[in-house]
Amino acid sequence: MSVPDLLQQLAPSPDMLVLLIGAIALFESLALIGLLLPGVVLITAVASLAGHQDVGVVVLLLAAFFGAVIGDGLSFILGSTQRERVSRLWPLSRHPDWLARGTRFFRRYGSLSVFLGRFVGPVRPIIPLVAGMLQMKPGAFLWANLISAVIWAPAYVLPGYLLGQTWQQLLDIPPGLEALLVTMGIVLVVLIVAFSWLRYQVSRSGNVYRLIASIARQHPMLRRAWLKRSEQGSEVPLASWLLLIFSLGGLSGLTIAVIRQGGPFTLDLEVHAFFASLTLSAPAQAVTEILARAGDLYGIFALTLPWG
Repeated sequence: MSVPDLLQQLAPSPDMLVLLIGAIALFESLALIGLLLPGVVLITAVASLAGHQDVGVVVLLLAAFFGAVIGDGLSFILGSTQRERVSRLWPLSRHPDWLARGTRFFRRYGSLSVFLGRFVGPVRPIIPLVAGMLQMKPGAFLWANLISAVIWAPAYVLPGYLLGQTWQQLLDIPPGLEALLVTMGIVLVVLIVAFSWLRYQVSRSGNVYRLIASIARQHPMLRRAWLKRSEQGSEVPLASWLLLIFSLGGLSGLTIAVIRQGGPFTLDLEVHAFFASLTLSAPAQAVTEILARAGDLYGIFALTLPWG
């Protein structure tokens, strides 16, 4: 079964896709739910299915607009009416730094933070809640909410929608490569979820952070450095340290494997064959050529000039 046939069977009805877009936009904007919901990924996926089924783009944009406005409005009302209880609600009770981050953002930008916050991932679901807690004027909040939603809806819906409408014209996928494409997509989603989970685990609230902190405090040399960092009131950059260690280790291991291989890996050949077999339109071909040339010696030299 081809990818288009599979998508056609799995995709909900057009009316259900419109409802899904509105629901995702609403829940993604809610203070307590939006913190845990990968709204951007879900909206892009559903919008792609909608584009593939030629669902009316205006209806989709209206659904996303109203969902976002209602979600931010409910968060604002929650902050206004429950300002004393908000910090005790899960997940904010376990992550007080999220609320503190949103408060700092709001105090820095004022009313403009409601507009800017919709496009800033880490504080997007928090800002309307904080605005209500800090007694922002409802009229000012409403205008910022409406204007930001007008821009946010097409910015988040149209890329996925256009991809769903044009990917068959841009890519002529040869038979036999659908499985590879689907596998690559699944692996990418799994890696994104795993990275998000690991990033939380190595933060101050994560179990890995607590485990390493307890081990470090038992070692004389590590305890001194760890406690010094903690006394300064800042979080130990454990995530950055681990990223550096694993990146260097992975790069070193890959380099050794390439040297010992003496030629391309089987995966390299399969990926090369996959992209070589694609039939691209002229604009897509031009973009791919620019990206390919950016990776050669002159491209790397040009990219590093501003940092020299």
